[in-house]
Amino acid sequence: MSTTKINFNQLPVADEVKNNDYFVIDDEVVTKRVQFTNIVFGLDNVTFASTISAHSTEISTLSSDVTTLSGELYQESDILTSLITTTVQAATGSLVNLLYPIGSIKYTVANVSPSVTLPGTGWIQISQGRYIAGVGTGTDANSNIFEVRERVVGTNTTDTEYTHTLTTAEIPAHSHSIKPLYNGNADGNDTFKDEGTPRTVPGSTSTYFNATENAGGGGAHNNKPPVYGLYVWERVS
Repeated sequence: MSTTKINFNQLPVADEVKNNDYFVIDDEVVTKRVQFTNIVFGLDNVTFASTISAHSTEISTLSSDVTTLSGELYQESDILTSLITTTVQAATGSLVNLLYPIGSIKYTVANVSPSVTLPGTGWIQISQGRYIAGVGTGTDANSNIFEVRERVVGTNTTDTEYTHTLTTAEIPAHSHSIKPLYNGNADGNDTFKDEGTPRTVPGSTSTYFNATENAGGGGAHNNKPPVYGLYVWERVS
């Protein structure tokens, strides 16, 4: 059986490198194969040294161009990001100013300032323990005229009160029963308080006084209606 030997230089030249192709390393002792995916070629490799040297200027230029383009890409990306951010912030600010201009009021259930969700705005809490009423003059069901004046910014001034004690003029018209108050009775029953002008009982030495019966305690009554508590905020900046 004869064996045909092929010199390494007689091997055919590959037109292209494909998947699973091998790179052959041949020396005096052994021939080895290495997959191309595991090979790294240095620029000073003897196989490519002349080619690289011949095109060193083009390679340097291309490398510089790639670096420049890469820098421009990052710069353009930063510019675009900044532009988008600025545009969105400006649009958001315009919308917030349209919906909540300075001096507007916002109600919240939680005790969290609207500045948390509306960055760039300033709010103060107002109307703690007080009711909201429209500014102006109004008339109630009994034709009583009342006025709500404009509040001074940053204050809680008011003319109203939580409780009120009625004055004589505010008490509805009414009547009282009258009882005689005796004084100096023969039986010693003179414990009634003397009031008014004494009168003599006909046929008797006793005197009597006309007086109304006392009623009421004179305390203030509650003016507070049923409430649903909310946090009230005023935009100040």
